[in-house]
Amino acid sequence: MAGEGSILAMITSLKNNSRRNRRKQFDKNDSYSRYNLKKSNPKFKKATKEQLQKIKNSIVQGNKIIFWKRFVFTSVILALTLLFFIYY
Repeated sequence: MAGEGSILAMITSLKNNSRRNRRKQFDKNDSYSRYNLKKSNPKFKKATKEQLQKIKNSIVQGNKIIFWKRFVFTSVILALTLLFFIYY
């Protein structure tokens, strides 16, 4: 008979959806994620302007290093690809 696979998939989907509606632990207002978002407020120390400037400089320096590594890698790959196509 044609369509048995699709009918079976439909029945399985309906069963799974009805089982989902019976699960109450995910629908509570005090679920784990909402609990953490509402009740935990981490306390951070205040940073001075010098500390913030040091952090900013280290991030900028790290980003420059990453940029140049990617640039060199991409240039080498591009050069090798071009040489391959020129040679063959």
